[in-house]
Amino acid sequence: MATARTRERFTGTYRCGSERTGGHPAEKAAVNQWLAELAVAAASFASGVQDAGDLNRHHKKQRGLWSLLLETRELRTLAALRSAATARGMKPSELFVVIPNPSAEECSAMAAAAPESHTFPCTSHSLLSDLAGVCSRDASTVPAADKSSVCESGTEDDELQAGSGAAADVRLDYCGTLDSLAGRRRQADIETLFSGGLLLRPGLSKEARWQLGRGLCAERPVGVATRLAAEAFAAAAGDDVRALALEGCKLLPVTSALQAHSARSKIVTALPSHLDAAIAQELRRVRHPSTPLLEKAASPAKGRFQEVCTSSLDSGLVYFTPALMAHLGSDVPIEPFDAVWLGCESGRSCTAAELRECDKWAHLNVLLSRQLLNPEALLAISVSVSSSSEFWHGAAVDWILEGARRACHRYGYGVANTSAIRFEANAPRVIAVLRLGSASSDALALGPAPALGAIPVKGWDYAARWDQEREPSPTAEVARHRLLVPYITALLRSAGSDSVLLHEPGFSATAPALRGCVGRLLCCAASDTVSENQLWRRGFSVSRLSGDADVVLSVDEVLPTSAAGGSTSVELGLIDALVLLDDCGVAAWRAHWGALVAARLRAARARLRSEGSCDAQGFILILLCEGSDAAALPSFVEEFLVEAGGELEATLDVRVSFKQGSRRWGFASLKLAVAEVGSGSELSLARSELQLWAKQHS
Repeated sequence: MATARTRERFTGTYRCGSERTGGHPAEKAAVNQWLAELAVAAASFASGVQDAGDLNRHHKKQRGLWSLLLETRELRTLAALRSAATARGMKPSELFVVIPNPSAEECSAMAAAAPESHTFPCTSHSLLSDLAGVCSRDASTVPAADKSSVCESGTEDDELQAGSGAAADVRLDYCGTLDSLAGRRRQADIETLFSGGLLLRPGLSKEARWQLGRGLCAERPVGVATRLAAEAFAAAAGDDVRALALEGCKLLPVTSALQAHSARSKIVTALPSHLDAAIAQELRRVRHPSTPLLEKAASPAKGRFQEVCTSSLDSGLVYFTPALMAHLGSDVPIEPFDAVWLGCESGRSCTAAELRECDKWAHLNVLLSRQLLNPEALLAISVSVSSSSEFWHGAAVDWILEGARRACHRYGYGVANTSAIRFEANAPRVIAVLRLGSASSDALALGPAPALGAIPVKGWDYAARWDQEREPSPTAEVARHRLLVPYITALLRSAGSDSVLLHEPGFSATAPALRGCVGRLLCCAASDTVSENQLWRRGFSVSRLSGDADVVLSVDEVLPTSAAGGSTSVELGLIDALVLLDDCGVAAWRAHWGALVAARLRAARARLRSEGSCDAQGFILILLCEGSDAAALPSFVEEFLVEAGGELEATLDVRVSFKQGSRRWGFASLKLAVAEVGSGSELSLARSELQLWAKQHS
């Protein structure tokens, strides 16, 4: 977590400028200019409406247009606002600028540099709270003796009353996440702006809306890509459909695309939080004044939720948060949806483990289990994925489609065809689309790729028909496995290991190398159905842990294997080496494989006690896991040495830690009662090269 000094230095650099860039960073200048143009356009538009007599004259006299800025003595933001106002023929004196700053010294400096501005020695939270309180009172009923009272911010009511009313421009920022204290306070401020009537309405002219769209598109390529994907989804959904859109963006690209494609469609829109719903509602009201007010539900009773769904679905748009998904289909008669968009990208990026288990995702199971989709509905799942989660290109799409297919079959739905859209914006993004129905149907999930020309989005890929049986193409994540292959093969050859159980994500590096190195190679994909199918197509034997495949603790002394031609059983004690290269931390590695390793050690001890000797070639354990905690790996490896006990001669052959990309990894190998075959020179050389490379990348 950043310290207070770090946050102060960061915000100071952004707001004030930095010496390295001449005191005026290009990013800050561009943002200031864009927001200033929007603010002045909104103020000019509102002033024109007032001059036409559309607003009450008394209201105009008492409550003018104002701007709230978070500033320091450099006044960079105010300078941009003045410049934009001058360009429109406005005088700086016409700008009523409010600047809260808890530092009295900063306020004095700003007042001296810009006498026409109104500085308040308080926080922005206190100032907004006071303004909302002043605006909520009727000035005619306030006793004269109370008008000079001091508010929480230390500002007199008269001064607040003069500048209260509609804000044409409010600049709020904070350091931290939405769940942090600063984030929660800022969310409360935004709620105050909406509920207290402090925002200008209507706020944007057509010109200002164009400027807003231009700025957002330039700032967020993800908006361009999502809009294009939403338009393809809406075209595939068809006309006059009932649609559910769980949006991840307050601009509502999916909802807008569905409405633009067919005005007769009935759309239910959900947003991740009540704050997002409030902002989207306000934006929607500005862009489409004729649209009825939208619902924003907090925690309504079932009766209220039923009223919303039955009365509003046929008349417009309904907003609610995903918490209400739990009520869908319970006691409320809702017709099935023809198209559903599940936007799951608003949180953190999904890991590979989460993608492999998408058939357990709550929203997906709620929709399918309660039969809220038509048998031939269109289903889209949009997620952002971790940049290190894929070991072959398109793995995220494969996992999502496979998991969604399992969930559909679980509740009686078929899958006719699948499509996918991929792009990169801040993080890799994936939109997997399924057309439900009979497997023999020729209906595509999405239509043919549109002729869009050059798209300003990195990694844009549109697949109208996704091929899950394609030859997998490894990603850069396989590089660390390739670096370990020479040592692994040398160790197994030196020990004469004949039967090896291997796990590695993607099976692109170690599996091909060991295929010609050992007598029998068993590949364990750890319940990853996509990887298992790829292994069968490539001619590998696929092994599965006995018992429930999702519970590693159910491992017993027998390891059934299942290849394409039928299943057999292999005794765990006959496996000479466990090569377990996983893409997880120490705790997850222990949960996945700890019971298997313990069972193999028990088998070795039992054989030693019954026959008086250990296995013919002994036993080798090779492991790879994420080692962000440098002290965790040594103690982790020590556990296995202790588990082997004094009966087994256990030695640590190598233990290294290295960094690849943004992650640190730990690799180790243990030998139990292993007698080397041959001179061991190949192993010594491979060991030395691995240790040298790890030292260079530590």
